[in-house]
Amino acid sequence: MRVQARLVHHEPVTPAVAYRIETPDGAVVISGDTIACNEVAELAQGADVLVHEAFRRAAMQPLMQAIPQLANIATYHADTPEIGSLAKRAGVRTLVLTHLIPAPQNERDKQGFIDDVRSGGFDGELIVADDRTKVSF
Repeated sequence: MRVQARLVHHEPVTPAVAYRIETPDGAVVISGDTIACNEVAELAQGADVLVHEAFRRAAMQPLMQAIPQLANIATYHADTPEIGSLAKRAGVRTLVLTHLIPAPQNERDKQGFIDDVRSGGFDGELIVADDRTKVSF
């Protein structure tokens, strides 16, 4: 097994790290808290699974206008269409969304995450994770 780690962008909260775990069976990349950035894209090249945190700016826009602190938090979390674009460029087979903001309350909310990611161009397997979601490859 091989583990790689890279600093990623979560300023003003630092340090933040993404990981790539490689085994003879495949590679998994975990973004940690970050924006959709080149460092994650490089780690994710050809990965079987990318686990990425996800912030739906479109869904949060009304709250961000009312709560300036929330708008600031959005600047250091990954927007869902950008995640879709990153995963497509990296050639990821399966994308798993975690650390979901806003937390989905129903299937329609989960579909919003899916639609946003797809709008970024990702057409592989896509999982909007719940706690204890298991992924096999």
